[in-house]
Amino acid sequence: MKIDFTVFTKYSDFLKFILHVNYNPKAIVVENSNLQKVMFNYKASKAILAKIGRNVGQNQACSQITLDLCNELFNGSAIYDVSPLEKGSKWNRERFEMECRERNHIYESSTNQDQRDAYKLALIGLKEESGIYWGIDPSFRTKGMVLCEIFIDGNI
Repeated sequence: MKIDFTVFTKYSDFLKFILHVNYNPKAIVVENSNLQKVMFNYKASKAILAKIGRNVGQNQACSQITLDLCNELFNGSAIYDVSPLEKGSKWNRERFEMECRERNHIYESSTNQDQRDAYKLALIGLKEESGIYWGIDPSFRTKGMVLCEIFIDGNI
């Protein structure tokens, strides 16, 4: 089973992609930071706290818009939103590689944390039925928004 990662550095690039998808993924799992209403107690200056607040707001908006868009476009797909807490702890490279080996999932390049997060999300929706399964990490923390696609069966 093959795994592909697509990184979108701008939300408009993701929109161009998703509006031209001509199939229904079997399942779509979106990390929705909007589900986690916790504000962490940062001991920082007002300027830093304001910047953190803006970043949190941006991630929450991207999460919710992505979920709403998927619900609108892919009504034949199982669509789930998962809080960061529900997604669970971060995986390091070694854990990611072990999980892929155990499932016979093949990927072609090294991964970063956002890609590993998107893979974890795709696994949440994964069934053993033929099809394409998506995990979407919509945050723009580091290098952009990440889509992980898991392909079950070689005919797809």
